[in-house]
Amino acid sequence: MQVEKAIYLSSADLIARFKKVGAPLPFSRSSLDKDRLTGCLGGIPYRRIGALCLYLPDEVLAWLSELPIIQSQRHPAISAVSRRGKPTKIESVEASRRGLTVKQFRAQTIQANVK
Repeated sequence: MQVEKAIYLSSADLIARFKKVGAPLPFSRSSLDKDRLTGCLGGIPYRRIGALCLYLPDEVLAWLSELPIIQSQRHPAISAVSRRGKPTKIESVEASRRGLTVKQFRAQTIQANVK
């Protein structure tokens, strides 16, 4: 019977290995520590041997690949609604070209983006 050799790494070594390969993990060492205590990242698989917490890179990759892909749902009107303060040069020029104040121009822009 042949036993397969697995390489287990500490959290610091795991992060260093992924950086070396050019694929940095999307979280830090402290995030890994917090996840072990609270499960805030969804429970990254690890092994505890005494005080050591060790990760198997293949298991971490499998866990990452199972995470859902979430795409941004940013609506174009959101940026116009949240725009406050000093008007940009483009807003000033466009508002004066249309014979409006910047406030009126922004209101029209918001209405056009919502439709």
